[in-house]
Amino acid sequence: MDSIKNLFIFYPVGFVQDPFSNMCAKERVPLFRLPCAFLDIVIDMLFTSPSSDARYLTHLKLDFREPILDGEVCMLTQALRSYPMEVLVLDGILGGHPSIIEDIATHMPDLLVLTLFLRGGSNQSASTHCMWPKPTSM
Repeated sequence: MDSIKNLFIFYPVGFVQDPFSNMCAKERVPLFRLPCAFLDIVIDMLFTSPSSDARYLTHLKLDFREPILDGEVCMLTQALRSYPMEVLVLDGILGGHPSIIEDIATHMPDLLVLTLFLRGGSNQSASTHCMWPKPTSM
């Protein structure tokens, strides 16, 4: 390999690199326009990743094409509890009840930054201004 001066790699038409490959070994992962059906794949990968000393993920941003439910947020935070999370951004939450903030605080007590974007309805594909269903603090 020392004698290679130029290397060109061509992918076949329609080739899409797997966005989840080696996700758990990376420190920062942004996934944009993610179909909500892929959330189960992300959660499974987080649970089945290598031992805790190989888990480097500290920053995660998930931008969902279709909104996800509060219960799915809870499952995601459970999967993230053994990672050294510092920043979590979830764009595309449908419910947004205070219990999800409690779940996040319980499962990721060392989290430094939390950003949640609420969707106004299940048909919304982009986050816009809308009212949260309840105050986040009681």
